[in-house]
Amino acid sequence: RYTISGTQSYSDENPFDVTVINGTAVVDFDHTPLEVWVSTEGNDTSGDGSEANPFLTLKKALDYGTSATVDLTVHIKEGLYNGSENRDLSYSNVGKITIVGESYGNVVIDAEHATSGTGFWASASDIFTFGQNLEIKLVNLTLINCDGNPVDAYSLTMNDNVVINSGTIRAQSPNDGVLIDNIKIINGTNQAINAYNLVLTNSLFENCNGKTSTGLLWLSTNNGHVLHLENNTFKGNMIEGYSGGSAYYAQCDMVSINNTFDSNTVTGSASNIAYASGNNITSINDKFINNNVTSYVAQYRSSGNYLTEIIVENITFINNRASANGAGLVTTGAKIKGGKFINNTAAGNGSAIYLLNHGKTSQVCEM
Repeated sequence: RYTISGTQSYSDENPFDVTVINGTAVVDFDHTPLEVWVSTEGNDTSGDGSEANPFLTLKKALDYGTSATVDLTVHIKEGLYNGSENRDLSYSNVGKITIVGESYGNVVIDAEHATSGTGFWASASDIFTFGQNLEIKLVNLTLINCDGNPVDAYSLTMNDNVVINSGTIRAQSPNDGVLIDNIKIINGTNQAINAYNLVLTNSLFENCNGKTSTGLLWLSTNNGHVLHLENNTFKGNMIEGYSGGSAYYAQCDMVSINNTFDSNTVTGSASNIAYASGNNITSINDKFINNNVTSYVAQYRSSGNYLTEIIVENITFINNRASANGAGLVTTGAKIKGGKFINNTAAGNGSAIYLLNHGKTSQVCEM
């Protein structure tokens, strides 16, 4: 049962005597879990979606499953899945969808750099697009050659996936949290992740070109969430433009633990390998090695007029270069403990630490 409510606005009078009262909608969803199978040897006509008689395409499996239940699991057998029935898969119903590859690295969905639409309306194809009333879980999928969004969702969990030669994974707001573990994003062709309320762990971003995006990862939070980054590696990535962030650009509170930033580059007027602006920022055991920037390797700063606490413990900077300022830690004020600053060079100021202008809400820099 769902309560439907509404309001009526008017100026000084209610000329039509409109009264709004709450109503009740009774919706009957089948919550019985359903499992369907897809195989490169399956058949969309004679198959019934069982493991013994699977479907051939993802579209057939998802169309069939979402029409039958709000709790769907799609199992994908090993193989290469391409063609129009395995991309531009868009669903906006209510419920949960879990898509599981048979084994790690062996279930490949190839968008073939395809476009959808024609002429003026042509755009890069996506692979998966899911509406805000769906809880999505993706496991053991390798998504390749997608110039659009390999995944565009709200509530999203991704475990043990690989994304190659592709665009942006999006996790939009509102959501109750986004969990991504052990993803490898390699040779990315645009911003890699654009997400709210992300917990990102044990992942690799390598040789990605974020072009002029604001951050290879653009990250924010709401509704009390805190961005959490742990045990991730960012290696050989590049970004240009104004805001930079060849690893990430975060506009929120953050906890960052045991992340490695190696040989990333920022070009043009852009700055930052890693950027976080918030009121509670913690960095523990992060390492920045052989990065090249115009300005600012790692920037942690206060946001707005709220009291801020920035804690930096056991951070390491080795062989980083800045053609202007800030080859190491850049901050409006932080508690710094156990840092290592070795052979970093800034043509301007701040080869080790560069202290930004800050207001009375920023903390005093302590070492």
